[in-house]
Amino acid sequence: MRDGQALWDALAARDTAELTRLLDSGLSSDRTDEWGRPILAVALDSDDVELVRPFLDSGTPVDMVTTERGTTPLMIAAMNGNPSLVEFLISRGANVNLRETGDFDTGTSLTHAVESDEPAAIVPLLLSAGADPDLPRPDGWTPLVLAAYFGHTEVVRALLAAGASTAPSIHDGTVNALGVAEERGHATIARLLRDHGAPQPAEPHMEHLAAALADITTWCATHAAPLGRAPHDRGRIAGAPRTTAGMTANPTVEADDLGALTARLQTLVSDITDWLAGHAAPAHAQLTASLGPAGPDAVTKLEDAVGEFLTADFRAYLRLFGGHAGLGVFEYEGLSVAGMMERRRSLEQLRETGTFDTWPPRELDPERARVRFAWWHPGWVPFAADGGGNLWCIDLAPPEHGTRGQVFAWEEHAGPLNPRASSFERFLSDYRDELLSGRHAYDPDSGTYF
Repeated sequence: MRDGQALWDALAARDTAELTRLLDSGLSSDRTDEWGRPILAVALDSDDVELVRPFLDSGTPVDMVTTERGTTPLMIAAMNGNPSLVEFLISRGANVNLRETGDFDTGTSLTHAVESDEPAAIVPLLLSAGADPDLPRPDGWTPLVLAAYFGHTEVVRALLAAGASTAPSIHDGTVNALGVAEERGHATIARLLRDHGAPQPAEPHMEHLAAALADITTWCATHAAPLGRAPHDRGRIAGAPRTTAGMTANPTVEADDLGALTARLQTLVSDITDWLAGHAAPAHAQLTASLGPAGPDAVTKLEDAVGEFLTADFRAYLRLFGGHAGLGVFEYEGLSVAGMMERRRSLEQLRETGTFDTWPPRELDPERARVRFAWWHPGWVPFAADGGGNLWCIDLAPPEHGTRGQVFAWEEHAGPLNPRASSFERFLSDYRDELLSGRHAYDPDSGTYF
């Protein structure tokens, strides 16, 4: 046990000489932490080539399987967005065409690269090493369809130059990259695909596309941190053995078709609108003026800023609001996507400069908290705010006992509170029920509810 701990300690200290000595002495590199992650996988998460090199030099297979679903070191490096580590593993003979098994949360080195933070840098490296541009994930999504979905124009160019097929490939051959690009509003990519002979999907194309996009929403949500590591943890080794909470989606919410979700949310909004019309005319006028969807580019920018994929129910909400403003909740004014990003940016700047380092949340028990025990976390998205700086947030990076997509209040003088609802849809439903309960009245002079 002491030898095993010594290996973890050397990794945590980033002591490459000690790592080399221990591994050369015959110490096994397949030791795991309490979450079942091999020490090599943790070294890969450091994104430091020099911390990975001793493992391969000591004889650890470059294609060592690090998870039950068959994840290899190259896949980890690709999904972590580390071109240097990808290049190093390729130079050591990594197989660029292996594929994980399963329906969701799985893929290939190339599909993982497409959804990483550095797709334009990593995809060409994999293609040059012989990666098959048409090798799909187990669910049928190819690298080209994924690149069209995410709007990665340069990646689409690289895949087309490598001979990627533009033919329909998913949902029984009814959906292709062109259909996905058009639905997502990526006009430049759509033009590129047409220039390369992409066929226009035949009717009834859209119903199949809706189902396909629902599939990818589910996959993206469960895939956001496939090895239990949030994107914001890149380059950090938090001790040995390391314990991290997995990022999991709420499958009940996220597997629903986006159209059905939008319809359900529209019903809730209609009930809220009717109540406000009869009880709070100013608030009703404000809600009516707030209606207007967020554009797909705005949603993509929000996801890029947060480093997490939005839940399906919140994406459905942004089909109704987010373009001009958001849905108000009692005294809280709903935010547009631009407003969400601005509020989040100001808090992120304070977090990054260390302002919150000595500010523990005042209302949370660190042993029982269902949101991360931090004053502010990058995986939180504010969607409503009051005049005092207090927020309602959706949680895209919960700890082990939380639920991805849960809604919680964040207070200017207390930090985060425990979740109010397990999903955005549930939060909106509870708000509707609270209004219809008859327990609230609106004061037009102060604009408050009592």
